[in-house]
Amino acid sequence: MGPRPALAKGLCLSLSLWLTISSFAVFPNGLSYFNEWIGGPKYGWKYLADSNVDWGQNMRQAGEFVERHRGAQITLFVFSSDLWTRHVRLEDVSLGPWPEGVVAPGVRYRPRPGYYVVSINLLTGLLYPREHQDFLAEFRGMQPYARAGYSINIYRVE
Repeated sequence: MGPRPALAKGLCLSLSLWLTISSFAVFPNGLSYFNEWIGGPKYGWKYLADSNVDWGQNMRQAGEFVERHRGAQITLFVFSSDLWTRHVRLEDVSLGPWPEGVVAPGVRYRPRPGYYVVSINLLTGLLYPREHQDFLAEFRGMQPYARAGYSINIYRVE
């Protein structure tokens, strides 16, 4: 036995340690875990969405953001299996429009100054009908101002 088994053992141990640390680093947001090779959980939504990332599990954190910014213009575009009104008071926000039946196909939402709380599944267009999948495309090119976990991006438009 030469150095190869020792090298292989060391490599396996190193990769296992890296995976363990990487996994624990996203706690308690494990649902949105993606490895660093694709940009980690901050950018995993560009590769995979739907129930792999967003079940509305970060609405509590989004509600905390809204609470800290009470009085500001805040618009919600949220997808949530959790009843979002448990975490956000309706009088503190406005709800973003649902494009189907409201705007012509292909029209993009044009954000005005304020904060926008946007669920990843709506950001990708996944939950919108095909003709409206780019409704929130303006946000895709923006850097989030903040994040509520890894399933909700918060944007600030000035």
